Amino acid sequence: MPVKQRFHVHVCIVRNEHPEFENALQLALSDEYFLTWDLIAHPSQFMDYSKQQIDRCDYLLFVLGTGYGHLSPSGVSNLHLSYIYANTKRKPMLALIKSQNATSDYSRQRLDLASMIQKDLLDNAIFYERTQE
Repeated sequence: MPVKQRFHVHVCIVRNEHPEFENALQLALSDEYFLTWDLIAHPSQFMDYSKQQIDRCDYLLFVLGTGYGHLSPSGVSNLHLSYIYANTKRKPMLALIKSQNATSDYSRQRLDLASMIQKDLLDNAIFYERTQE
């Protein structure tokens, strides 16, 4: 009987921003894939761990929720830096991006990151409005 291969998917996300969304992803994907997640931001370890997991993974799931994430010393979020790193490594990537609505008050940096992702990934950038989607 052939052994089923479980691909390694690393999830880049602002941790604990939307726990119900993280739980939904975990429930939907954990049976089929080996998942790793970005750390709950700790500035001295976040990028090293994220880069290590991006290098090791087969696929990357990038989730841009409502926030931009914790800022690195350079003033750019760790999430944004992870996206840039993964993009330079040419990892197969799917991005889920929270849609902006009339009541959304997103930062300029977050809007710029969403635009960059949409431009870079084209059809692999999927917008969602609710966790249930």
